[in-house]
This record gives sequence, structure tokens and C-alpha cells, in this order.
Amino acid sequence: NYNYTSAENKKFDRKEWSINKKRRFEMVENLISDSLLLNKTRAETREMLGEPNENEGEEIKYLTGVKGSLYPQFYFLKIYFKNDKVVKVESCVINDN
Repeated sequence: NYNYTSAENKKFDRKEWSINKKRRFEMVENLISDSLLLNKTRAETREMLGEPNENEGEEIKYLTGVKGSLYPQFYFLKIYFKNDKVVKVESCVINDN
């Protein structure tokens, strides 16, 4: 189970991202605000973040947290590609109800 809270933001750390998946949410703000993924290729993105949880053509998603239990909210880092380069990165929430 992933716990989501926005109380703590950390600098992105590749090792921490891959080892401690329950704490990924802490690095999302840094990935987005510092544009750490913009203009990276799909291969460079996977090298940095590992395999995505969802791969939908020009969009990939990494699970970064879950909040709630009865009606959970799933938090993702959503990455958009155009011509094999990252053009947009955002955080999104999907409600499971």
C-alpha cells in the first residue's frame, strides 16, 4: 500500500525512486518544477525512472501514491511524449469509485 501526503518534498534520487516506491510522491514536485524530464527520450526516461505502471502510446504513468481505502485515489506522474521526447509532465489523480 502506498501512502500519499504532500507534506514532504524531496529532490529526485534515482536509487530512492526505484527502491522505495511508497515514497515516490515526495519527489514528484521536484521532477515537475525543475523540468528534470523535459526533452528526454523514452529510453532516457525509462533509464531514469524504470518501467512505467501504464504505457498508453504517447503517454506513460508511474504510480506515486494512494490515498484512502474504501474509495482510494491513485496518484500518478504522467509523462507525455512527442517525436520520442518528453514534452509535458504532470501529476494526476484517478478516483476508484
